[in-house]
Amino acid sequence: MKYGFTLLVVFAIALYWYVSQETPKKENVGEVNGTNKMAAEKVVEPVIKKTDITANSIDAQSDIVPIKPSMSALPEGQFFHSDPLVDAFIGLYRYSSCHSVMGKQARFQQVRSGLNENQKKHLNLNMRQCEQNQELMKQYSQDRVMYQLSQMEKNKSMRDKYAAMFSQDTLGESEKADIKQRISQLVGLELLVSTMLYKKYFHLEILPTFQKELQAHNLKMVDYVVQQAFILIACERGVDCSATSPMMYSRCLKNENACGVDFTSYINKHYTPGIRNEILISKRLLQSIFSFS
Repeated sequence: MKYGFTLLVVFAIALYWYVSQETPKKENVGEVNGTNKMAAEKVVEPVIKKTDITANSIDAQSDIVPIKPSMSALPEGQFFHSDPLVDAFIGLYRYSSCHSVMGKQARFQQVRSGLNENQKKHLNLNMRQCEQNQELMKQYSQDRVMYQLSQMEKNKSMRDKYAAMFSQDTLGESEKADIKQRISQLVGLELLVSTMLYKKYFHLEILPTFQKELQAHNLKMVDYVVQQAFILIACERGVDCSATSPMMYSRCLKNENACGVDFTSYINKHYTPGIRNEILISKRLLQSIFSFS
């Protein structure tokens, strides 16, 4: 198929990268050629954590808890969303840290050997949570998701829908307005994964706007900063960003500074003043563009 297995693998890998990414090496906003110098030099205000939205959110809890498949009237093999691609992305996100530490024994030993004692402590906590959800972990393993999505492609209308979403080089004004309206209404993990579902829209419409606003030449860093800002908004709209969330466990495996803190605290403590200011500026711009309260 023209938009077959290779496309799905790319998106799955991109999602794994998205939830565990760290600052690009040797690239700090405010310290790199062409970034907004004023934002880097002004006194940085801390990021304030707002109360999470819990209504219609599947991730308002602070821990991964067992989920009973029978509680949801969704298509067979889907437990989070009626759209198979959204469901796949959410499932991959929720269990990405579990797959990192509970896969093949050799892989687990490789992961564990590179950790310090603090990271190992949080790894053990994560494993205890993952053990409660082993059946769903299997359902959302990368291989299983790839198979499920390859079956989805047999449906022509869905295949055409996603081919259009990911392959277009341009977007019409009505298409952009429609996507903007959809994103503005999302909460929880559906909002978080929207940056992947509407990757073309963000690449064509959002990043150029932010590159200009931040006076930056480094588009890769602009992309990174915008994503961190979008995660902050998602945290305020129902995504679990606590110290025991899948996102923070994944980051903890990569960076000790992410262990035992929520995402807001991580932003405040880990990033340089320049990066933190750019994230705050980007967050406010996103809130304005999408009318997020």
